Amino acid sequence: MQHFQDVIDATRGTATPFLAVDEAAMARNIARLQTECDEAGVALRPHIKTHKSSAIARMQLDAGAIGVTCATMSEAIALGEAGCAADVYVSTPIHFDVPKRRLLERVAALHPTVTLTIDGDDVARSFVRSAPPDVGAMIEVDCGLHRTGTSPDRAAALVDVIGDRFRGFATHGGHSYRPGGAEAAGRDERDALARAQAALGSPAGVLSAGSTPSAPHASGEPVTELRPGTYVFGDNQQAVLGSCRSDDLAAVIVATVIHVSDGRCVIDAGAKALSKDRADWLQSYGRVVGHEDAVIDRLNDNHGMVEGSGALGVGDRVAVVPNHICPVVNLFDEVLLVGDGVRSIEVDLRGRLV
Repeated sequence: MQHFQDVIDATRGTATPFLAVDEAAMARNIARLQTECDEAGVALRPHIKTHKSSAIARMQLDAGAIGVTCATMSEAIALGEAGCAADVYVSTPIHFDVPKRRLLERVAALHPTVTLTIDGDDVARSFVRSAPPDVGAMIEVDCGLHRTGTSPDRAAALVDVIGDRFRGFATHGGHSYRPGGAEAAGRDERDALARAQAALGSPAGVLSAGSTPSAPHASGEPVTELRPGTYVFGDNQQAVLGSCRSDDLAAVIVATVIHVSDGRCVIDAGAKALSKDRADWLQSYGRVVGHEDAVIDRLNDNHGMVEGSGALGVGDRVAVVPNHICPVVNLFDEVLLVGDGVRSIEVDLRGRLV
């Protein structure tokens, strides 16, 4: 991961901690997945909750993505207000009270095509009462994550509730986020979508699957669309799971060693830079590039405690690959893109949780 030493060297004039992205690695990630989807005959609708940036969303659309996936309506609003109108799918089911109806009106005014998520009778009825007639809906099918979504056998019944605004079925293979789980999760996504379509008894339109680890395994029949997000940057989880190579990793937190004692050191990046996201199959709160035996075993708000860091001294800069890049990006106002030079782009969709 020599490219991250180049990132450190190029950003010496910036106070730590900060979020930096190797622009060439990110561009390769965008291009590679788009090519893989094109070759597989599957549409790509990337989830922008990972990068929270209208500028990067434009890069993905320019590369060939058919539209974007947003986590929330306010994300879609910020994207449109930044001048990036797109075919938008909002992936979180919404129960429409008066404030949410007002948000939906703004989304529909900013984007040419808007599709929402339905996963049960109450949400479906709320959608029918509240959504403008040109707003469509996908029905989320639970393929094994057991978060939101309905069973494949019940999904067809929701089509009757939403009528001609039905656009297709969607799954999220989030249970792929465990060692050895990606292939089975991708198969679960394909099977769940096939069962939902069979229960419907007619072509369902879009059959959409989503998860970076499961994407290569979910791109076969009957799937027509993929919605991964993390692939754009990669992170430590993806590297450990085998979903990306070390050279594919694009985003790091650059931090400074501020204390050394007894074979341990402290860096100036804590929970407010790295988040406290650590899967139970990971030891560290991030990968310290070039110090593969180092373990970030404890975080306070602004301190990261690192075991096994004997080669590091006070004042040294390190690059830390976060475990889960999505919540980390949402902690920063800007990202430093490092390429031919260094430029800052605003994380202009930051927050936007409703």
